[in-house]
Amino acid sequence: MGELKYLNKFFYHYRSKIIIGIIITIIARIFALVAPNLIGNSITLIEQYTLNNSIELGYLKEQLLKNIIFIILSALIAGLFTFIMRQTLINVSRFIEYDLKNEIFY
Repeated sequence: MGELKYLNKFFYHYRSKIIIGIIITIIARIFALVAPNLIGNSITLIEQYTLNNSIELGYLKEQLLKNIIFIILSALIAGLFTFIMRQTLINVSRFIEYDLKNEIFY
């Protein structure tokens, strides 16, 4: 790993873009974690309705529709942030590659 210390100056140079990429990654993962909870809530609602009819059908449909909409939105937002994260971090790697090439050949 000692050989990679040479790259630290490039990481330092692009630190703001790397930090933005990390923050965007965290946001994308948070939105990706929303969907499983909503699916679990939906299954719980369906179980409550089928086992003991403790909730009425209109309320069940309303809650399931809300959960479906939130699942779709969270997946779209997570996908958007994942795309932005990849573009940010891949561009940083290309900038570092370009700087390394210029340092070696010029």
